[in-house]
Parts: sequence; structure tokens; C-alpha cells
Amino acid sequence: LPGALNILMIETDGLPNSLTMNMWDGSTAGVSSTSPCVDAFGKTAAGGGFKGPPFPSWTTGLSFGSGSYFSNIPAGIIGDIYSDDPGGANDFVVMNGYYMPHQAGTPNFTPPKITGSAANYCNFQSNPNAAYNYINDLAWVPATDVFGNHLAPASGAYQSGVTMTGSHVVANSWSAFHAGVLNATDNAAYNARNNYGQASNVGIGPVTVFTIALGGNTGDQPDPILLQRMANDPNGDTFNSTPMFSACSSEPTCTTYPSQPQGMLIYSQDRYHLSQAFQTISSQILRLSK
Repeated sequence: LPGALNILMIETDGLPNSLTMNMWDGSTAGVSSTSPCVDAFGKTAAGGGFKGPPFPSWTTGLSFGSGSYFSNIPAGIIGDIYSDDPGGANDFVVMNGYYMPHQAGTPNFTPPKITGSAANYCNFQSNPNAAYNYINDLAWVPATDVFGNHLAPASGAYQSGVTMTGSHVVANSWSAFHAGVLNATDNAAYNARNNYGQASNVGIGPVTVFTIALGGNTGDQPDPILLQRMANDPNGDTFNSTPMFSACSSEPTCTTYPSQPQGMLIYSQDRYHLSQAFQTISSQILRLSK
């Protein structure tokens, strides 16, 4: 509501790895000339296809309703690109649906693929379980995700390792895409705090972001600097007896914006500390709402 305190609460392992991407940038399609994918007229990119709409509906569109902060997802050559977490095999899974549901405890869980005949002849469709799962169907990755968040922001980027090919991101580099995912995640929080997107159209003001990093998992641990940036929290860790992160000003890759709402990062080292973490956030929200 106008004048109200708008809160975004995020609990996460702090390792974003996927983005929903539109492979049509308004002028060119990011389908490789060597890909067997065919367009709505049955033509490959090498055979003169994918020059413009209509495109096959790899995904059929998703409406968030009139009160959504971001735009609806259109139908088209759109899907989710997943990249391994650091320490994995540096693989991709291309293309998935709009979302990546997690099935805890499910052995060999495979993310949901685009199904049916929407992506006829594409490598990623005909070989859904192949290693590196057919990033080579794509000529490039868009510079923004489907919501407009930048993989390589012109200023204030968290990660510098996003390799560009013209105005797009290279499609065959795990490190470039993964750095882009981190940047887009950070950029999404920046945009929310900056009252970006449809917010002004639906009466939503700038958002205050609170993040809880959930540790205790095997393997990689949360990225506190990313979550500190998302929360726009300039402070170091006062929640844990042994601090898990320092003040933003002492971290070379940390940036805060004094003109935007400042939230809070709480690093819960394991699930047993989550209740206290939520209570700390709740107290901070109550203080800000007065």
C-alpha cells in the first residue's frame, strides 16, 4: 500500500544458480546455427528459421495477476537455465520450466523439463538427461532475465566474470553464466528496493529486504556478501558468537545504498537457530513499522 512498509523476506541457502530466460531479445533469437531446434514453421536457425515471431511455445506463458510486482512471463522460446553450484561438475540443464521445485530426499532428482512437442528436435528436448544438457542449442544467453534483471549491470555489479559476446552473455561458459546469476539476483533486490518494475503502477513503494542464510548443509555454504548486498545491510554479524560475515565496508565486493531501505541479514548456522533468526527479523520489522 502507498506509504506502507513493504517487506520482502528471503530464507535461502544463498547459492542462486538458475534464471528464466527469453531467447528472443526483440530483434534476434539466441538459437545456435548448429542446433536442430525448429521454429513455428519447421525451420532451423541455419535454414532461415527463428527470424521473428511467431515462435514455438517452449513455455506457454505465466500470469502473475494485476497486482504483480513484475511483468507476466510471455509464451515463446523461454525457459529456465540451471547451472551447477560451485564444486559440482559445472554442468547446465537447458531448458526447464519456469520454476525449479526441490524434492528433498529424492535420489537423482531431475528438474522438470519442457515437455511435449513444444521444442521439436532440440537437443535439450530429445536428450533431457545428457551431460552438459545441451547448452549448445543456444547461441548466447540474454543480458537480462525474463523479469529484466541484469546479468552484467553497467554499475555496481557483484561479480565481474560475466563474459559478453556483443550485447549478450556467452552461452558455453559455466563461470560466466553463474556469475551472471549472482548479479541478476543482486540486481533483482536492488530493483525491488528502488521501486522498479510495475511497482509504481500498482501502488507498491520501495521494498525492505530481509535475508536469512541457512547454513548447516553439506557442501557449499551460503554467500553472505551476496545476501548482505540484497538486504542492503551495512552491518557485520552480531547474531552469532563467532561472526560469519564482516561489515559491508570492509568487504571489497560488498556495496550498500544509503538512499534505499536498509534491511538485515541473519546467518543461521543450522536449522536449530532458525526460530531465533525469525524472531530477530520480526523485532526489526516491528521497530521499522512504528
